[in-house]
Amino acid sequence: MTRARLLWLLPLRAAALGVVVGALVVGLVLLAVRLAPPDPASFRDLGYAVGGMVLGVVVAVAVWLGSLVRAATRLFDRPQRLGVLLASVSAAFVVAVVAGLVGAQLEGADLPVWAGATLAVVAVLAVAGAPSVTFVVWERRVVRTPAA
Repeated sequence: MTRARLLWLLPLRAAALGVVVGALVVGLVLLAVRLAPPDPASFRDLGYAVGGMVLGVVVAVAVWLGSLVRAATRLFDRPQRLGVLLASVSAAFVVAVVAGLVGAQLEGADLPVWAGATLAVVAVLAVAGAPSVTFVVWERRVVRTPAA
């Protein structure tokens, strides 16, 4: 596979792997909640479900970051790795924050259901694709910058 394709695909694979592993963790916790004996007098089931969601998100982010580190290690030399990692994680964070702000501004608008769903899908794709764009831009910056 060419380096140009790897610059796009490895960060996307990292995001997909994080989502899959996080979903598996949430699924396992919810399965454990279903197998536990019910207690109608407590909110234990709700606590387990919320805790499972939080655990799933933490594991998903950890797997995503670990996979992103592996991608940067494979694609960039040692002096460039930390910079591209910080830039790609920052880009994903900024895109997520901007998407959240746009969603909050559009919350009171009478948008059709399909428009809200489309915006949500575009936001998720933008957050997942931000590290790939960062890897490509970083590669072009490094190639064009003469070595000191």
